[in-house]
Amino acid sequence: MIRLKESIKQVPPLYNALKTLHSYEKRLALNFTEKAISNFSNYEILVVFGMRRSGNHFIINWILEQVYGSSVFFNNINPEKHPYSAYFSESRIRLMNKSPRIVLSYEDVSEERLMSGPLLKFLSCREKAHGAQVRFALILRDPLNLFASRMQKWPENFECNSDIKAQVKMYLSHVTISKRERMTLDGTPVVPVYYNKMLFDHNERRDVARKLGINIGDKGMDAVAKYGHGSSFDGVDKTAAALRSDVSKRWTAFRSDPRFKKIIENNEIQSIARNMFSIDC
Repeated sequence: MIRLKESIKQVPPLYNALKTLHSYEKRLALNFTEKAISNFSNYEILVVFGMRRSGNHFIINWILEQVYGSSVFFNNINPEKHPYSAYFSESRIRLMNKSPRIVLSYEDVSEERLMSGPLLKFLSCREKAHGAQVRFALILRDPLNLFASRMQKWPENFECNSDIKAQVKMYLSHVTISKRERMTLDGTPVVPVYYNKMLFDHNERRDVARKLGINIGDKGMDAVAKYGHGSSFDGVDKTAAALRSDVSKRWTAFRSDPRFKKIIENNEIQSIARNMFSIDC
């Protein structure tokens, strides 16, 4: 498939024509989605955000598997654009019989950037016009394995101190949100979802399911989501069950890496790893 795409790029007229066709098809699909959803009332919108490689797609896949009926998943949304402009899961559009649950996913976005874009207006309009119920979910992973996964996936993002500091700053800001006495964004409750705990603790999954208003269950726990290309270390080659067995040890492969050392030498990072995720570095 990759070779075919590269071959097509070598023929500009064909490549541009296919690109235009894809864009047109996407606009048609999005228009259909907007029109179909607007026919419903009292549907639910879940806004999921977190840093990339936090287990976002694994958690979202689990959430969608607990939803009976209609659901639409918009992936990796640009916070400066309308939420429906993102790539969405066509297989999830089943809007025939029941009000849909809409899942909007944002990755590597700060609270300020998320709340200053068109999202708030989008949510407000749907709350007022259609009685939509809105929830936020913040996905957090332990810092050691998170940054090890990101370093494995995008080593070029760890070449300069400013890039490293920016990523650490965003992570710490997300942890701060999870520690607020009243966890809200613009008055809307935020449900913290801890990836490490979700992998191993059925009671944690049950608690999160209740807070998110979805069915309680473990369906989807043994599926490796394709949207995020699976594990940074193993891609989609391993089963989810196999990945769970060593997912908390990924960071040890980077223990002696000077770039990784800069991260784990941060006292706040050490404290979070130890006190929130029971990992000593």
